[in-house]
Amino acid sequence: MENHRPLVEKHLLTIFNSSPSPIYVCAGSDLKVVYANEATLKVWGKDASIIGKPFIEALPEIVQQPFPELLRKVYETGISYHTEQDRADLQTHGILQTYYFKFAYQPLKEADGTIWGVLCTATDVTELVEARRQVEISQANLRGMIMQAPVAICILKGPGFIVEIANAMMLEIWGTTDEIVGKPIFEGLPEARGQGFEELLHSVYHSGESFSAFERPANLPRNGKLETTYLNFVYAPLRDADGVINAVMAVATDVTEQALAQKRKDDFIGIASHELKTPLTSLKASIQLIERFTANDPNNKLERLVKQSSSSISKLTYLIEDLLNVTKLNEGQLTLNKEFFALSKVINDCCQHVRMEGTHQIVVEGDLHLQVYADFHRIDQVIVNLVNNAVKYGPQSGKIIIHIEKSEGFAKVTVEDFGQGIPEEKLPHLFQRYYRVDSSGHQISGLGLGLYISKEIVAKHGGKIGVESSLGKGSKFWFTLPIEG
Repeated sequence: MENHRPLVEKHLLTIFNSSPSPIYVCAGSDLKVVYANEATLKVWGKDASIIGKPFIEALPEIVQQPFPELLRKVYETGISYHTEQDRADLQTHGILQTYYFKFAYQPLKEADGTIWGVLCTATDVTELVEARRQVEISQANLRGMIMQAPVAICILKGPGFIVEIANAMMLEIWGTTDEIVGKPIFEGLPEARGQGFEELLHSVYHSGESFSAFERPANLPRNGKLETTYLNFVYAPLRDADGVINAVMAVATDVTEQALAQKRKDDFIGIASHELKTPLTSLKASIQLIERFTANDPNNKLERLVKQSSSSISKLTYLIEDLLNVTKLNEGQLTLNKEFFALSKVINDCCQHVRMEGTHQIVVEGDLHLQVYADFHRIDQVIVNLVNNAVKYGPQSGKIIIHIEKSEGFAKVTVEDFGQGIPEEKLPHLFQRYYRVDSSGHQISGLGLGLYISKEIVAKHGGKIGVESSLGKGSKFWFTLPIEG
């Protein structure tokens, strides 16, 4: 075995020399550098002339650092030293630079156990340490932004939704203290259980799709008791460096006061609408009776006044109908009486008022035989609203095209006008309740409820509604309906 020792040592030196990691040997009581591979010399910023010099002479910049003492301790005690991350300030190319190494100092012994030197191996982990530091800085910055944010924010970690961080505004919404941090959300806030939030968080965490809620009620602790709070909130998935979802961020706003106010207003509107409908119906009947008496009256002025009155009453009737529909929607009482019918029939029936005025040509094209299973009256309302909007937004266009087609298992109706179009920034708001604006930015007549009601009716049928428009190019309002129930 002894005869093979030089060969083994030769191969070891070959391995050490080819290693990308620093390897060196210090020997004797003065810990002379008797071996240093190329990787060591490169990190130290030295050449082979340091071989044979004591460690502290070869690297004078480390005299005040712990390494000389660590080497001596290993040499004298024979106890190895290992570290995952040690800082070393080394003079490289005349510049003192900071490195981080994973060290291993191991005693080298003679056959009789006498220690003759120390084998030093190191792995440069500077980039890893710096990357970790940047992550920590980023996390600290994120934490700082969350804690100072003007809205309620929290981060719920892992599938157990442990509260990693929650700012003061979120704690106020929850009606709790920062003692909840570090606990699963539904353990620290058991009052929130059974209200659908668990299912929403699980869906976001596992699907990777964000969820938004508007004026969602939540029963949360307030002054020692549960109170109904209304929240606007967003659940968004957070991913790690590998793209794996590891948390959910929640951003919330307490809109209880406003909600109790989008509610008192609706209650008033509902009551007022019901009270107005009865006398208005009687008045309309009286006007219609007068119309019959004056139909052949040579006094054209009286006939014209009666027609104007009838037209005004019809407009008022539409407004009240819109208010009643909003009330029904808010109370969940908007019912659907579905039947099979051809879309072309309801379109032709409901567009007669525009044709009679003579200001626009209505062209119905596409699949005129396409049938849907829907509420005829409600779809009539949707089409009337879209056609009326086409008239409003394109008063000079002179032509409105209504196209019927089958698209991906749904029936699609598109109402196209050739007016001035709608500014892009206005499009996301068109289907909001009480939103009214024309293409020039000026307010227009109506309550701003037509498109909102249309959206709700279509949604209740299981369809979608939208708009495509740009200034100078007209507008296309469209909606889809299931072909079969």
